[in-house]
Amino acid sequence: MKFRREPHKPHSHEDAARYGVKANALLAAAQFLIGALSGNIGFLTEAGHQTADAGSLQAKASAMNKKTRPVRARRLRKTAACVLLAGGGLGIWGGINHIQEGTAEDDSWVELGAAVAGAAVNTAIARKTHRAESEHDDDHSHGAGAEIDMIVHAMTDMGTGWLYAAGLYGERYVPGIANYTLIANGSLIGGAGIHTLARIRRDEKTPVKQTLYKE
Repeated sequence: MKFRREPHKPHSHEDAARYGVKANALLAAAQFLIGALSGNIGFLTEAGHQTADAGSLQAKASAMNKKTRPVRARRLRKTAACVLLAGGGLGIWGGINHIQEGTAEDDSWVELGAAVAGAAVNTAIARKTHRAESEHDDDHSHGAGAEIDMIVHAMTDMGTGWLYAAGLYGERYVPGIANYTLIANGSLIGGAGIHTLARIRRDEKTPVKQTLYKE
């Protein structure tokens, strides 16, 4: 007797966001543990970054859920966008602060490995996001907007993750370059946050289908 394999159900952008929450949370826990044991501030900082990303992705996942009311979904989207904006501001501040004090990012192999691990996680999230099937192609609901938020977030994180890793590696040959990488990354992340907030304001002017959420 042969058993037919059930066809694989394509995952949605909400699934990709929830995968991102788990991946970032696990990486944050690992980086916090290593930072606590080694006393390396860089790991603790990265753990905070990954935790913020997990929170932002969780907000996006909730916003995409059809059971979420449109008003609450937009609040969640705004919260996630503000996390991006704050992260961008911290990155810019960190780079400028290093330049003013004449210091630089720690470019040890351990730090570089942590940066590459973070970039690899962000790449995995971006790949899942790219392969995800949209559940809101034919409407202008809060879910459709949140899916775009997810794509912007995932692609931005992937790009800035590898750029930061490249900056740390380049620090060995061009002292101070990682500081400018921080500023560039902060600008990209902050720009993504501003772009997302602008789209949310535009979406607020578009009526949503009230049948897309359940009591």
